Amino acid sequence: MVVYVSPPYPNTGEKCELGILPMRRGSGDLLRDAMAAFQGIFKGDPMRGYPEEEPQLVRGTSPLGWSYASIQKTPGPMGEGGPGLFVFVAGVGDQVATIFTTSKRPLVSQCFGEAFPSEWPPFFNSLRFKGVKPAMSDAEMRNRLAGSWTATGARVLLRYTLASNGRYVSGSAVGNVSRVSPTEVVFTTTGFRGDGAWTVKGQNLTLSPDNRAPEPGVFRLEQDSKDGRTWKDRLCIYGGTGDICYRRDN
Repeated sequence: MVVYVSPPYPNTGEKCELGILPMRRGSGDLLRDAMAAFQGIFKGDPMRGYPEEEPQLVRGTSPLGWSYASIQKTPGPMGEGGPGLFVFVAGVGDQVATIFTTSKRPLVSQCFGEAFPSEWPPFFNSLRFKGVKPAMSDAEMRNRLAGSWTATGARVLLRYTLASNGRYVSGSAVGNVSRVSPTEVVFTTTGFRGDGAWTVKGQNLTLSPDNRAPEPGVFRLEQDSKDGRTWKDRLCIYGGTGDICYRRDN
């Protein structure tokens, strides 16, 4: 095992850890592997509920071809400022790679937090595994991404509609949505021009507004859950304004 520890942050004295475990054989269920790793590393139950905060479970497949699952948990009674614990596993053939982080709770952490830029997205985007090839073509990924996506926050609401003809609009758009499988939604429009063009190449998603410079980003398309039973699609784009996650509009 290799563990990297950050220097203390000047304002808070926070030290953050990122650990990488040796590759090992997986169970065939990445979420089960993530839970087992969490229990082994942190000696706690990641699914424990009230009075603790619910965990955040995530699963997905990188545009580069490897599948992954993660668990983020803040143990201890809600509001008492427990640590932020995070386990991530990636499937590479019949092996799994396991990574974990520790920090202050996400709302205040300066390294793996929500109020500050998180170090996790750029690290995730830098991950590469030998011998793994993309599971789908760029054209197939474009079909997965087509639709309307909304991000909401305390002071902002962002919405993009990515149309099948390679155009996009920010804000509202009129079209037809049909689900063709549990993981794929087809969004079609008639005479759709929008605000610009969008393209996908590998893990890169670029928005090119008309008459303005392109806005490149690195994306991940995944699902998240609190209980492991109900999952919701989300699209996260890491670009010039940080990492922003959008929910698919149903």
